[in-house]
Amino acid sequence: MFATGEGILTQKDGVTTDGLQQVFATNLFGHFLLVRELEPVLCHEGRTSQLVWTSSSNAHRSAFNPEDIQHRTGTQPYSSSKYATDLLSLAFNQHYNKQVERQKLNVF
Repeated sequence: MFATGEGILTQKDGVTTDGLQQVFATNLFGHFLLVRELEPVLCHEGRTSQLVWTSSSNAHRSAFNPEDIQHRTGTQPYSSSKYATDLLSLAFNQHYNKQVERQKLNVF
């Protein structure tokens, strides 16, 4: 336990008043909404912005089920949400980099 930290994290989950799993809402959905709200400020032609998106070494693919992205039925909501964070990070990177490439093409 001292070398790996295993057993220190307890993975409890509940449901928010909006019907979302708490761990999913905290670790992924809230961050997604924040980035979407900041998009008009971050994405300007001719101006560079950088978004730093972090995850966890506890992000395990085995904990994530694409048919249950909120991890309603699993036993590792934290690991699942952090793996989903990694996937969303890749999707954001692809989306925003394509947007930048389009803007550069439109400028010329």
